[in-house]
Amino acid sequence: MAMRRRELVYIHNEIFDDLKNFDGINTGNIATVYCYYCLLCYLYRYCKYPIPAEKIKQMLGYSSSYTNINKIIKRNGLTDRIGLTHSTRDFPLQYKYETGELSFTTYFSLDAETRRLVDMSKNYFIKQPLKAFYRTEESKQIGIKDGTYFVIDNTHVFDFVCFQTILQDEIGLNGFYIYQYISHKCDLFLNGFDIGITQLEKSISIPKRTIFRYLELLQSKGYITINQSNRRGEATKANVYSISGRKS
Repeated sequence: MAMRRRELVYIHNEIFDDLKNFDGINTGNIATVYCYYCLLCYLYRYCKYPIPAEKIKQMLGYSSSYTNINKIIKRNGLTDRIGLTHSTRDFPLQYKYETGELSFTTYFSLDAETRRLVDMSKNYFIKQPLKAFYRTEESKQIGIKDGTYFVIDNTHVFDFVCFQTILQDEIGLNGFYIYQYISHKCDLFLNGFDIGITQLEKSISIPKRTIFRYLELLQSKGYITINQSNRRGEATKANVYSISGRKS
């Protein structure tokens, strides 16, 4: 039996700086925002809608009644204000990839009679991942689709199966966020990513204690390998991080 093709999406590398530099986000929810955006990119790209917000909460590892995440996922919530998403009722129903071009059939592209058959609630909306369509405001204004669905330069991979596996291994969203940052850097530094813990804290805006805890978890579960750097001097102490391979 042929193996099912992995459903991957690509995330813009500058998201780490976008999140770190946005004043309205704190270290307690930065990983949730990152993981939520990645999940939205996956859901939209592979037309998993309609799907209720409660289900999305569960996919992120929360209970369906968890309310602290509402400030992130609501209309005009945190991801909208950062400029990562746009709240819309026009969700994708089907995608097509022909002659190297990706296109979507959306709810609003249907005729009125067909839309009535879909019978969607007037209160239902989704988050469209903006950077998946347009990388910059300029490209959006002139209508050039250079987002990560179409151009994968300067991106890193979001693998939904890997995401699920890390959550099932009880590593959580912080652990996945740290894993993704290290994986992204290992794409650039093929012999391993060499960084000190203080610089890592500055780069991803996660406290050192949290980083230490999740690095140990990721290594113990076989997701990353940590080796001592060859750099000398107390002030430059660092480790070399590499990806051990996805356990899925």
